[in-house]
Amino acid sequence: MSNSMFYTGLSGLNVAQAALVTTGHNMANVSTAGYSRQSVQMASSSGVNMVGIGFFGSGAKVVAVTRSYDQYLASQLVLVDAINQRNSPYAGSCAWVLALDFGLAALIFPFLITLKAAKMDKVV
Repeated sequence: MSNSMFYTGLSGLNVAQAALVTTGHNMANVSTAGYSRQSVQMASSSGVNMVGIGFFGSGAKVVAVTRSYDQYLASQLVLVDAINQRNSPYAGSCAWVLALDFGLAALIFPFLITLKAAKMDKVV
């Protein structure tokens, strides 16, 4: 019985240690860009039900270490990434046009001058 009580207490200490380590991890990364806080999920371990005596607990356990983040921001990130993937071929086309040395204005300007001259010829 005393051995069982020792392990029950030890399991509680192990869970507390995991929580402290996670807290230290959160504090060390508080200034890190993109870091999301973590938290420890704890639960009681299954106990033993002894007939005529009662229930004896068997300590605690760490169920999971979860990240705390905003679900809305995560869904927006997925949406923006999908839009970026869809528009990437167009971005390549736009980059090609912008990389031209003479630009569109140099092509359109002579056309507009000719158009203006033709219009003036019809007016006179």
